[in-house]
Amino acid sequence: MHQQITMKPTPTLLHPMKIAITLSTALLLGPLAALNAAEIKPASIFSPNAVLQRDRAVPVWGWADANAKVTVEFAGQKKDATADANGKWLVRLDPLPANPVPATLTLSAPPAKPVSIGGMVVGDVFLSAGGSEVSKRGTDTVALPEDSEAPPARVFVVASGTSREVQDDVKGRWVEARNSEVNRLPAQAFHLGRSLAAENGVPVGIISVSAQQAVESWMGPESLAAAPVAAPILDYYGSVAWKIRTVGTYEERVKAWTEYCQELPLNPPPKPMPDDVEKLTKQEPSGVWNFSIAPLAPMALRGVVWDSGGDQVTFNWGTMGRALQQGQLLPAMIADWGRAFGDENLPFFIVELRPHRYAMPFGTDSRLAAELREAQRIAATAAKATVVTTIDMVADPKPSDVAARIESAIQTKVFQKAERDMAGPTLVKAETNGDKVTLHFTNTRGGLKAKDGELKGFAIAASPLRWVWADAQIEGDTVVLSAPTVPNPDGVRYAYEDLPSRGATLTDALGNPAAPFRTDTHLSVSGANLDPGAQVLRYTPRSDLGIEDPRLPRILIIGDSISAHYLYEVRDLMQGKANVIGESSMSKEGTWDSMRPNFFRSDSASKGDDLKNFLAARGPFDIVHFNNGIHNFAGAKPGDEKPYAEQLRTVVATIRESGAVCLFANSTGTIGDNMIPRFPNYLSNCQRFNAAAEAVMKELNVPVTDIYGLMQPRIEELISTDLIHPKAAAKPLMAELIATRLNETLATLPKREP
Repeated sequence: MHQQITMKPTPTLLHPMKIAITLSTALLLGPLAALNAAEIKPASIFSPNAVLQRDRAVPVWGWADANAKVTVEFAGQKKDATADANGKWLVRLDPLPANPVPATLTLSAPPAKPVSIGGMVVGDVFLSAGGSEVSKRGTDTVALPEDSEAPPARVFVVASGTSREVQDDVKGRWVEARNSEVNRLPAQAFHLGRSLAAENGVPVGIISVSAQQAVESWMGPESLAAAPVAAPILDYYGSVAWKIRTVGTYEERVKAWTEYCQELPLNPPPKPMPDDVEKLTKQEPSGVWNFSIAPLAPMALRGVVWDSGGDQVTFNWGTMGRALQQGQLLPAMIADWGRAFGDENLPFFIVELRPHRYAMPFGTDSRLAAELREAQRIAATAAKATVVTTIDMVADPKPSDVAARIESAIQTKVFQKAERDMAGPTLVKAETNGDKVTLHFTNTRGGLKAKDGELKGFAIAASPLRWVWADAQIEGDTVVLSAPTVPNPDGVRYAYEDLPSRGATLTDALGNPAAPFRTDTHLSVSGANLDPGAQVLRYTPRSDLGIEDPRLPRILIIGDSISAHYLYEVRDLMQGKANVIGESSMSKEGTWDSMRPNFFRSDSASKGDDLKNFLAARGPFDIVHFNNGIHNFAGAKPGDEKPYAEQLRTVVATIRESGAVCLFANSTGTIGDNMIPRFPNYLSNCQRFNAAAEAVMKELNVPVTDIYGLMQPRIEELISTDLIHPKAAAKPLMAELIATRLNETLATLPKREP
C-alpha cells in the first residue's frame, strides 16, 4: 500500500527572537541535517527495545532523502510513504495485538541501506511528564521480585531542555526496568511501568519527560494564542522590556536598557545580566513543548500522567504567585496534547501536589501548595481528567507509593477495573446552622471513616483571615464541625495547607482518602493575574497564616524588622501553650498589605485608627508583645526621644483598649558609635530612646523584655554585617527570653474553659 503523506508546516513562534544556538540545541538541529546521502533514519522513539501501543493505529516516522520512497515493515505489515521536501516521512501501522515477543522493525528507502531495529514489543505506552518528581532517581531502590516470565516494562527518558524553535527529534533510549537499572531510571516511571506490566500481563513503555518550567512552557504556541487567559503571559514575554534582557549581545542589551530607562525612568525593567540569554530564555512560553513534546507527536499513547507543580510553588519564574491560574491553563494544555497525539479523549491523570514542608517555619503556611492542589482539581473537572490524591500520604512520599496510586487510577479509568478505584469521599453540600457546619458527602461506599480512628484536618473560619481547628464528628455520610469561640462559621477547609500539620484522615468505608477542599471564597494568595512579571495584587502571605487552636490563648507579636528575627523561634517554643500570630496583615483599598510598614515606626503606629481597627478585626488577642524603635532613632537628633515616648503611650493605650495585655521589647544596639556611616550616633541614640521607652513603660506598668541587655554584652558575636540586625545565632536567645516573658504573663491570665 502506497500513501502520500503531507506534513503540516512547523508553526511559527509567537514572539520570534534571534539567539545564539547553544550546544544542546545544536545537537537537535534536525536529523535531516545529519543524514548522509541516501540514508534513512527513524525518530529516536523508534529505537531498539521500543514499546508500541497495542489496539490502535501506530504512527511511525523519520527522515530520508527528499521525495524518497520509504517502506516500513513490522509484524507482517508493510506500509509505504513518500518523504516530503524536507525529507520527513510518516506511515501508520494498523492496530496491533499485545505481544511481549521481541520483533524487528525494518525501514528501506532505496538506494539507502535498509535499517533494522530489533527488540520491539507491543503493549501499552504512557507519557509521564512534569517537574522534578518525574525525574527523581535513586530514592526508592528496594529490590522488587523479578519474574523472568513477566512481560517487560521499559522506560524512555527524554533529554531535558527548552528551545525557541520546534525540534525535529528528541534524544533518549529505551531501557528495561530491571532491578539492575533502578538507580539509573526515574523512580516513579520504573515502579509504574513494572506494576502495570505485572497486573495487565502486557508490555508497558513509559516515556519520561521532565522540566522545571511553568505550564505555558509545555504548551504549543497555537494553543497559547487561542487561550484568552494566556494573553498576559504572551504580552509579558513579547514586551520590549523582556527583549531588552534576552536579545542581542550583553553590550547591546545594556545599551537598549539604558535608552529604555530614559523613556520610562519611573518603572525601569531589571538591568540585563551577562547570563540572561542563557537563563531567562529557558522560561519562555512553548520552550519545553518545542524541545520535548512536539518532537514526540504523534506517538500513539494509552494515557498521560502529569506530575508537576512543586517546582512552581517554590521558585519557578513567577509561578509561585500564580498557583490558581494553573487551573485556567491546564485544560488548554490537555486539549493541546490530545490533538498533538491524535486522541482528543486521551486519558489524562494529574498527580496531586504531594505534602511537603516547602521550607516554611513552624506554624506558618504559604497556602500556595494548597491553592495549586485546588487548581489541579478545577482543571481536572474542566478537562475531564483524573486527579490522583496524595494529600493523606506522609511528607515527601516514596515514588513507589505514589506510583501505586497512579497505577490504581489507570486501572480504574483506562482498563475499567472498578475494584481498583481509589476515589474517596466527595463533598456535595455544606449547611451552616448556628455554630455548626454539616458537610454532606457522596461516594462514601457505605459510610465515612477516620483513618487511624481520629478525624483530623478540618478548620473553620472565624473571619476571612482567622482559621481555627474544628472539632469534627462523623454522622453517617456527613461530618459535623464546630469550634469554641466561633459562633458564626465563615467557611470550612479540609487539608488546605502546604503540608497538613494535623494530618488528613477522612476516608470512605474502604479507606480511600478524601481530597482537600474549601467552601469559602475568601481572597486567594495567588491572585487573579497571569502576568509572570507583574506585582500581582493578592493577599501576600506572611507569618500569620497558621491555623489556630481555639482552646489556646492568642498572642500577637508585632514590630519592626527585629521582631522577624525571633518570631518563628518564639512560635516553636510556645507550641501547645498559645497561638502566636506575627507580622499580621490588614486591609487597605481592597488588597492585603503587611502590617509592618504601618508599625515599624512609632509615629505611623500611633497615627490614626489603623492599629485600633486591626486589633478589632483580627482580635481578640490575650497578649500583644511589640517592639518599635530602630527606625525612629537611627538618624535621630537630641530631643527626638520625647515625641517617640509620647507616641508609645498612644500605642500602649490602643493595645489595652482592645482588651489585650501589653508587653514591650526594647531595641537592640550595635558595636559602637561611628561604626555605621549613615547613622554615626546609632548606639547612643539607641540607648537614649530605650531609656525613654523604659521610663514610659515603667510609668504605665508595662513589662519590658530586655533584648538590648541580652545582646549588648555579646554584640560583636551576635550582630550581623549590617551592624543593625542580629545574626541567626541570636534568634534562639531572644526567643527564649521572650517566651519566658510570655509564659510568665500567661500564668496571670484567667484559665480558659476546655
